[in-house]
Amino acid sequence: FFDVHAKTGSAIAGEALERIGALYAIEREIAGQPPDERQRRRQDRSRPLADALRTWAETILPQLSGPSDLAKAFRYMLTRWRALTRV
Repeated sequence: FFDVHAKTGSAIAGEALERIGALYAIEREIAGQPPDERQRRRQDRSRPLADALRTWAETILPQLSGPSDLAKAFRYMLTRWRALTRV
């Protein structure tokens, strides 16, 4: 998403970066907390954002040109979703 946004200024890629950035912001906030607290806050705060990201991605992907770099980024993310959301 970063490369596509940097290259094209795509608003969709920019939104993907913002949504992913929100997840990273939560991780920065909970760094150093006890494991059970991190897990609780991930469930409370990160899970809804991750679920919304996936729903949005699944909605956007069919609207994109199949061979585009942006579509490739979405497919990459969605095919690795389980690993990305393991925490």
